[in-house]
Amino acid sequence: MALSEFLQPDVLNTNSARIVVVDDDRTTCLMLRRILQQDGYQVLVARNGADAIEICRTGDQDLILLDYVLPDTDGVNVCTAIRKEPAHAATPILVLTSRNDDAAVKAALAAGASDFITKPFLAPVLRQRVRHLVAGRRAEKLLRHMAYHDPLTGLANRALFDDRLTQLSAPPDAETSGPHAVVCLDLDRFKVVNDACGHSAGDELLRQLSAVLQSNLRQTDMLARLGGDEFAALLVDCTRDDAVAVAEKLRQAVSQFAFYSEGRVFTVGVSVGVAMLGSEVRSPASVLAEADSACYSAKNSGRNRVKIYEPGAEDLRRRRGDNNWRAQIEHALSHKRFVLSAQRIYRAAPGPEKQRHIDIQVHMMDEDGASIAPSIFTAPAERHGMMCQIDRWVLTNVLEVLHERAAWQGQISVCWIPTSGSTLADPDSASFIFDELKRFNIPCNGVCLQISEQTLLANVARASQTLQTLHRHGVTFAVDGFSGLAAFRALPLASIKFLKIDSSLLNNIGGSRLDFALVKAITDVARALHIETVAKHDTAKIANDLDGIEFDLIQPCQSSAPLHEIALREQEDIAGAEVG
Repeated sequence: MALSEFLQPDVLNTNSARIVVVDDDRTTCLMLRRILQQDGYQVLVARNGADAIEICRTGDQDLILLDYVLPDTDGVNVCTAIRKEPAHAATPILVLTSRNDDAAVKAALAAGASDFITKPFLAPVLRQRVRHLVAGRRAEKLLRHMAYHDPLTGLANRALFDDRLTQLSAPPDAETSGPHAVVCLDLDRFKVVNDACGHSAGDELLRQLSAVLQSNLRQTDMLARLGGDEFAALLVDCTRDDAVAVAEKLRQAVSQFAFYSEGRVFTVGVSVGVAMLGSEVRSPASVLAEADSACYSAKNSGRNRVKIYEPGAEDLRRRRGDNNWRAQIEHALSHKRFVLSAQRIYRAAPGPEKQRHIDIQVHMMDEDGASIAPSIFTAPAERHGMMCQIDRWVLTNVLEVLHERAAWQGQISVCWIPTSGSTLADPDSASFIFDELKRFNIPCNGVCLQISEQTLLANVARASQTLQTLHRHGVTFAVDGFSGLAAFRALPLASIKFLKIDSSLLNNIGGSRLDFALVKAITDVARALHIETVAKHDTAKIANDLDGIEFDLIQPCQSSAPLHEIALREQEDIAGAEVG
């Protein structure tokens, strides 16, 4: 079964859980119903195994209380049948059995039962078992939801979008014959809101615009947030003309939307690209790339407009734009137009710090002296294979500053240096890093290579050898923008020392029980894996909202300072501490 078929919108509904009682004894059913309803659960009753199996086929349940002996079958057959239903592969099943049914209990557990309780049972014992199993079921649903949904907007994320696109891109059949359309949307002037009112306002704008976009799509369509201010939609069974009409409808809805923050009114636009998916077999990546190319063309043609992909034209414009970027990056490298700054990261718990942490940031300056953020220049640098060159420049220059502050070398904890997937995938990177550390007399454990969650997941297979080699010699790694518990299974956890929680989860943590639960779950799992967590926040309010969640490190979103100034302050602080 496809992911999109069972990830329903109510997957995180925290109202009363649904419990099925399967027992042919009327007195037992009445007693169980009364106890469970007193605790706020919704209760369905099945008097035989066939009815229980049918109930599970027609709805999602949170727990099944199953009497082992039934008039038409036994617990083994019922457990086996329920486990074959995709939606109930992990639904907890609590078997009710007599005291002397050891063989029956073992058989039921082998068939998929989660636990058992013997008759007659005490109500407090039953309540405790039920609470434990229901809590586990909700945690499993929460993890599954997190893996395939954007934590800020609640929309499908890139993983779920790619899954559905893969289905539609498969060889045509009765369900996926098409035509279908892929729509890429990139907000215009979004940065104005972020710069004027802060990231919290930007996040709220994204949430409101998500609702606007969703309301202008059909129920059969899928809207996803791919990252930042980029969205994508899948229009199922949609002709070319209809796709352009829907894209124009989305564009107008965004253009007519007004956002209010701090007494000011903001309007944004959206550049939209459309690519068609017909009866031919296509790779999902190629279809999405075509829609993205059309979106790029719309942005390059004046923004706030719709473009449909036409082979050749958009690609040519994009190549020209990329060539400009290549020249600009080469010029910045040769003329020292990359600038290093840093921020302090503090221990969350009070007391003397055994280690000191600084987070390195890199910006590129254009010829007019304007700063270009890494979120802007890294994508074209990756396309041209220039990120390794940039990363090496950053590493060398950071280590040079640390070497100049010789008194700091013995006290430095971790210098967090941004690193791209290209660098970790390069088989020569490990030897280069070791050579530079040796040249500047910097210990391996004084460097932490920081890479985004999305980039690391995309490159983990190619990067594993470099990660292992560096890790064995003491180099640590941090994952930036961590947002999903599902990534714990995919990341090379043995090499990861730090997780920096995605700011979109923290910014609304005080007003969202879901965000609070997600962040707490991440920190709890990380602690069990001996991974330290970092909270990056910009207001005292957010700091107060984090009460109840144990972070290891805190990074205030204050203005960064030039790296050499931060290094000098560190040297002075250490010297002062030693004198004291």
